[in-house]
Amino acid sequence: MSISLPSSSGRTMDLRSFRAHHAPVPSERRAQESAGSTLQVVATQRIARATVTGFNLCEESGVALADSQKVALLTAAMLEVDGLRDELDCIRHVERLIEGLGGANCS
Repeated sequence: MSISLPSSSGRTMDLRSFRAHHAPVPSERRAQESAGSTLQVVATQRIARATVTGFNLCEESGVALADSQKVALLTAAMLEVDGLRDELDCIRHVERLIEGLGGANCS
């Protein structure tokens, strides 16, 4: 089927090209996004457990932290996890770029 559709640049493209260009997100990408979300949750839980353990150790050793200190530590921990997913996406992107170079003739 050859139907011409206008593109944003004013040119036209046929329906097959349009569908290929605007294809839905492949299942592999959805799986990676799901894995990224799972990893973020697991990392957050580990940081939370480590932070609570640190608070308990401080209290047991007689150096209890003030609430403001606990909030500051929790805030720092949460900010560390906040960018994790973006960082993982960037790493995956670089890995794909490197894989694409595997077939290139670099002589």
